[in-house]
Amino acid sequence: MNSILTDTELEKRFIEATDLHQQGKIEEACLIYLELHDMVEESPLINYNLGLALFELCRYRESCLYYRQALQYAPDQVDILYNLALSHQKGGEFGQAVEIYTQALGVSPRDVDCLYNLACCYMDMQDDDEAITTYRQVLDIDHRHLGSLSNAAFVYHRNGQYDQAAIYYTRLLDLAPDHQAARHMLDSLEGVSRQSPPAEYIRDMFDNYSARYDDSLVTELEYTAPAIMREKVDSEMTLPLHSALGLDLGCGTGLSGLAFSSLCKTLTGVDISPKMVEIAGGKKIYSSLYVAEILEYLLACQEKYSLVIAADVFGYVGRLDEVFFALSRVVLPQACFCFSTENTDKVDYLLRKTGRFAHSTEYIENLCGRTGWRLITHAPVNLRREKNDWIDGNVYIVVKK
Repeated sequence: MNSILTDTELEKRFIEATDLHQQGKIEEACLIYLELHDMVEESPLINYNLGLALFELCRYRESCLYYRQALQYAPDQVDILYNLALSHQKGGEFGQAVEIYTQALGVSPRDVDCLYNLACCYMDMQDDDEAITTYRQVLDIDHRHLGSLSNAAFVYHRNGQYDQAAIYYTRLLDLAPDHQAARHMLDSLEGVSRQSPPAEYIRDMFDNYSARYDDSLVTELEYTAPAIMREKVDSEMTLPLHSALGLDLGCGTGLSGLAFSSLCKTLTGVDISPKMVEIAGGKKIYSSLYVAEILEYLLACQEKYSLVIAADVFGYVGRLDEVFFALSRVVLPQACFCFSTENTDKVDYLLRKTGRFAHSTEYIENLCGRTGWRLITHAPVNLRREKNDWIDGNVYIVVKK
């Protein structure tokens, strides 16, 4: 469409849009950018700014459209290519993102941002060899790049290459001594005793995992702990739980809530990860949801519950005494508590090389006795797959005395 405004008027409207954009009034800026785009469709700058505004509104498919139009009029501009690739990446279209980051690197081979995000795409695609190679390219250019050190350590760790993982965790801690996730994971590799992991490590890990959590856990890892727990509760409990006041500790994206919601008159979910809670909220199974650490919530809680579940949660807690004591004060008499643990028969609990905790049956039995719970039953289960094997675990049902 031909412009019906003079060049001066177009410039004035563009400045108005960019001012709104800088003020964070993205929707208003978008409307003006769209108006200008209809008038001057071939402008790479208007297309670029419109793509940027739509990206900031998380409208990634639309942002890709305008970045591609910008490239028609300014081909091989690294900034446009980078933002187009990032839009695909944020939209979960990793293959397309890889293609465009690679194109950008053909123009600017040492662009650290392109290399780093390309490596992150490979990591999300489970192409760990390419991820490691690309993270190492970043580190060849900038040996202090914390994200690449952290992610390279993570990829080595999840592949069982523990010596390499330890090298990268150590390098990361030399540069960032307060990096709690790296400290926790290095401790797990070195056999250092811990009572619990850092809260920020758990929050950040599950925030980053949230978008692909359900598909990864259920489809790839064959996770069935919530269904097994529900089956055990149905077979073991004679209490009238069909109208239970439920509490889902570490609710995540709501997989456990889905398994138990039909038992509950109300169901409250608690999780440390805001992004996991956001996804759980979209499933419409919880009466209320809270972003909080488990112990923090229990200590502040004024409600009383008759059914509590904690599926695949205590692997991220370690010492459970405080949680069990705190839970005792927020449940009704004869309340049912069903939970799973990873299993060990060596000590009360230990931090595994995976960074998760395992608990012995003896520890759980003694813990129940000390904190006012009666053990009804426990059963060995395969919690989920890890590499080519199953994680050995237990499901417990206990009742408040």
